[in-house]
Amino acid sequence: MEKSQMENLKLNYHLVEACNYGCKFCFARYEQKQKTDFELMKAVVRNTAESGFFNSINFAGGEPFLIKQLPSLIRFAKNQGLSTSVITNGSMLSESVMDSVLPYLDCIGISFHSFSDDIKRKIGSCDKNGTVLTNERLLEICRYIRKNSDCKIKLNTVVNSFNKNENFVPFIRELNIDRWKVLRCQSFGCNEAMLINAKEWKSFCVKNYGIKGAVFENNMKDTYIMVNPAGFLIKESPDGKKYESIGSVLSSNIRDLLLEHPLHIDEYKMRYSA
Repeated sequence: MEKSQMENLKLNYHLVEACNYGCKFCFARYEQKQKTDFELMKAVVRNTAESGFFNSINFAGGEPFLIKQLPSLIRFAKNQGLSTSVITNGSMLSESVMDSVLPYLDCIGISFHSFSDDIKRKIGSCDKNGTVLTNERLLEICRYIRKNSDCKIKLNTVVNSFNKNENFVPFIRELNIDRWKVLRCQSFGCNEAMLINAKEWKSFCVKNYGIKGAVFENNMKDTYIMVNPAGFLIKESPDGKKYESIGSVLSSNIRDLLLEHPLHIDEYKMRYSA
């Protein structure tokens, strides 16, 4: 990344690899793991804010709500002057949990990959008992957020070999969300059976065109700034099968680390401008 590009950035802080769901296309696989350490998490957030390069932080996983200190961490980030967001599978969003985070969140993102419960299970978007986030519960969550906060709502959908023929448009409109981010399943590790070809991707985009705030992303490589659970800025390996460490944001100058990050700035800005 060039020096002129290092301002008003968004950091995706992956707090944990663990998840109560088992989505087969998941790219949250980190060689450097870290046991839950609230002080380490706060240090990452503090260094991010004090670097002067970031104005926003997104908490991700795995499933970030598995971390009991998440509400406190979100509040801490907000008090550091950062815009805050979180991405979750939604399974742990009880009303009490939402009440603990909504006052300090600017956006909440929910991963939702099918309106068919059967397809959700085939994808792995369920817990070990096959319990899924139902359409009805997602609708309840969105309505609760709308009624009780100004927090924006985003939906993330990964298009893969199981959901490639679905038409999400009627349900997305019913949800009344602010943004729908549609991602083409990327090759990462052992998820080759989940991939779709260019024709299938185009067909899905055409079928699901017309939603306000929708963003369709064909390629995600080198378009995120990510920190893993151990506090290391990471990038994809050349073969796209794993992550490589650039350096620790706890012990290195973040500016120097960013200079080593192969960010595709045009695609990056397009994602966050919508």
